[in-house]
Amino acid sequence: SRDALVSVSRLHDAARRWLKEGNQGPSLESLEESLRSLTMDTGTGMSDGNLASQSQSLTRTFTQELRGAGGRDSRKFPAAGSIDGEELLAYYDFMNVMLARPRSPVQLYRYDLSDGKARWLSPMLIGQSLDGIWHTGIGFDGREYWFGGTIFESDAGTTPFGDPTVVQTLGETMRTREDLWDFIQTDLVDEFTVDNYDILTHNCNHFSNSVSKFLLNAGLPDDIMKQPEIFMNSWLSQVLRPTLNRSLGRFGPEQERGRGRATDAKGTQGEWDR
Repeated sequence: SRDALVSVSRLHDAARRWLKEGNQGPSLESLEESLRSLTMDTGTGMSDGNLASQSQSLTRTFTQELRGAGGRDSRKFPAAGSIDGEELLAYYDFMNVMLARPRSPVQLYRYDLSDGKARWLSPMLIGQSLDGIWHTGIGFDGREYWFGGTIFESDAGTTPFGDPTVVQTLGETMRTREDLWDFIQTDLVDEFTVDNYDILTHNCNHFSNSVSKFLLNAGLPDDIMKQPEIFMNSWLSQVLRPTLNRSLGRFGPEQERGRGRATDAKGTQGEWDR
């Protein structure tokens, strides 16, 4: 019903403020009142009895969790409920279920920088076999998010690295493209820059890992994230590290020529041609 949607919208705005601002935001009592109102609206305004019952159950559970959350950091906010006794919902997912947001797949684009040579070269150079030397980007909603000194949002599969070697589905999210770009602009833009790019300790895969955790609450596979440990103490990394930092960590905003965005492009902070 219209009243239910209004209640959900108000609750969503208030809860986001509470999670972000802590004691400076709305009181827990005001959030609980919004939840009680939402429970009444969903119970009386939905023709589907099962949906109404489920919504009320989720709302009651969220109220209990909200009361127990106290001053917890929003990134550690507890699960808010379940559907059919199986799927635990965090706060954000709970609100998205109530708003009937669709789920979108999240993919990992893998690019083998060795062009297939790692399998036969790596045993001789580092003493163990590797399937590839991986650059990665996150594919989401038709775009690809990657880091090369600048953070880019590009048309999926159109980056300077050519065609991906492997496209791997990581999961599904109810977050939107604008949710992700807002997270990048507020949380990642100062963390991932041209000045702190490092091929071993702060590279494209670390960026993809942060994006994956935001979208899915889960990081990248170990075979990607543990590669720096393999190379860290090898003579090869000492020789190639400066060169790789320059070649892979110096992409500028002008690199993005399609329908995309780049974090430090003064003329492209908003939407580009879409």
